Amino acid sequence: MSTVTIIGSGAIGCAVGSALVETGKHRVVFCANTPFESLHVSFPDGSAIVSPAEVSTTPSSPAPVDWVLLCVKAQQVPATESWLRALAGPNTRVAVLQNGVEHFDSVTPIIGNPERILPVVVQIPAERTAPGTVIVTGTPHLVVPEGDLGSGLQTLFEGSRLPVKMTADFLRSLWEKMCLNAANGSLTALTERDQSVIREPEVAELCRQIVRECMKVGRAEGAVLDDGLPERIVVQLAGTPGTPGGGNSMYYDRLAGRELEADARNGVIPRLGKKHGIPTPINATLYALLKNLKPRTTS
Repeated sequence: MSTVTIIGSGAIGCAVGSALVETGKHRVVFCANTPFESLHVSFPDGSAIVSPAEVSTTPSSPAPVDWVLLCVKAQQVPATESWLRALAGPNTRVAVLQNGVEHFDSVTPIIGNPERILPVVVQIPAERTAPGTVIVTGTPHLVVPEGDLGSGLQTLFEGSRLPVKMTADFLRSLWEKMCLNAANGSLTALTERDQSVIREPEVAELCRQIVRECMKVGRAEGAVLDDGLPERIVVQLAGTPGTPGGGNSMYYDRLAGRELEADARNGVIPRLGKKHGIPTPINATLYALLKNLKPRTTS
């Protein structure tokens, strides 16, 4: 039995943790600011994982564990340093489940050895509605690079309803998700409309332009991205006319008045673009708007 600590009890942390809890093979501890007694994670097929939750609200008592799954937004990583230092011993493996393409940048200075850090692409459409309560709205899976760490995470989730897929071209998977995130979060957060807004022709064209700009930077970083990606993303996000539109974490954060993950989704594009001499006016504009949005009133 492995001891697994989930840092972050939002939609992703609870969805991932519940999958491990359901197997009955591991001790799963959630690190959270707000305590909760139980998990309730529902899925599109009508099933749900309902279980008591072991929650720790202070990093003073934990000892090193087998796995740390870091499930916070990129801008929240610095606030987890005390948890990471308490939980990560010399043999602890740290999986970083977050958006963006800079998984190592903020975690390596804390952990020290990048060989113990596993970047993970998260494909879990989900919304947290209360502490410990999450609605998963699509088919979830995780993507990891081939290697011992990726294989280890795959083994950890064996028997769960959350598949872990290994790929030999992780950089491509990382940047394909980056292109998706750059478009869907910004367009929904700024319009305060769900992804059905991308059915509007002008918004669909803007979505394509966001993705194309992101692709230029991704290719400069070494990712192999095909020319059909912008249209595939538009089709994926727009969904079927006449049906409800989907959401995403930045959209839900905007509606809830929470801090937006603007830098990891859009700010990184002009930052890396500058390194390669690639103009990125669209993402630079989106980032400027997103980071200057006033907190939304939720009452």
